[in-house]
Amino acid sequence: MQAAQAEQNGRTKVFLQERMDSTRIARVECFRFDGEAARLLVPGCGSGDCCGMVKLSAAEGDWGAGVFRECRLKGDFVQWACAFQRVKRATLAEGLREALLKQESWGNARTAAFLMALQALASGSAFRSGTGAAGPLPASFGDPAYCFRHAEAYVIF
Repeated sequence: MQAAQAEQNGRTKVFLQERMDSTRIARVECFRFDGEAARLLVPGCGSGDCCGMVKLSAAEGDWGAGVFRECRLKGDFVQWACAFQRVKRATLAEGLREALLKQESWGNARTAAFLMALQALASGSAFRSGTGAAGPLPASFGDPAYCFRHAEAYVIF
């Protein structure tokens, strides 16, 4: 039984490494949500907070999402999202390296949301949560119409 588990873990590790090296980030989307969606996404999100989702998509259609809550957003949301421009067309491994190198300048919320989205995309599990969220994303956040209806701001690369 332990041997079978070890073999399965080995296959999973190989799969993730191959996916990290071969899958490219085709699209980066950043949503800043209105109060209704923000409270659903991040319980306790206040009116002065900037709460939303970073969504990474691969050309094959797979995607992963990470949640963020910035209590005091410096500058505007477009400036905040521009940090992710450099990871478009990067492999998942390159995106991981970029996030780890830029962690200090990106800040904790942005880095955590990006890493959670990256992890979800790498594992093939679209519904992932990030900093400040409890558990998996509600299914409504997988619906683009819902996201756009509740977006106060939207940036795509």
